Amino acid sequence: MHNEHSSPDSIFEPLDAGIREIRLLIIRPSLDIDDPVVCRLIKGSLDDDSQYYALSYTWGTSDNPSLITINDTPWVVGPNLHDALKYLRLEDKAITLWVDAICINQKDDSEKSYQVAMMADIYRKARGVRAWIGLPETDEEVDKADGSACDWDV
Repeated sequence: MHNEHSSPDSIFEPLDAGIREIRLLIIRPSLDIDDPVVCRLIKGSLDDDSQYYALSYTWGTSDNPSLITINDTPWVVGPNLHDALKYLRLEDKAITLWVDAICINQKDDSEKSYQVAMMADIYRKARGVRAWIGLPETDEEVDKADGSACDWDV
């Protein structure tokens, strides 16, 4: 997604491919679902014991983009990712996620190439994977969703 609010350099520090560095998104907690999403982007290594969840979601459309804050910088994300971040954040403590659209500099083809090559390891090393398919649109979908939450060990 194009980000006209800031340049990629404003949040992306270079990664060291030699030590299998990745970026991780730390989402600040919030008691109110409608609070702005405020995050920090840090670096970690797949060779360390980084504690994070990988987020799997559909990118969806870029219609109605939303703003979040990353490292005190406004950042545009798609509506589906915005909803995922709002609903996955915790009320009482920060949560650390790996999110491809944010943790990989989408404007750096070289970085994208080696980060995508590590994606199997990124998902494998995660504490778990959070899957987000979007908000239910009808009461019937809400009823189905209430009875279909699952936990899988992989």
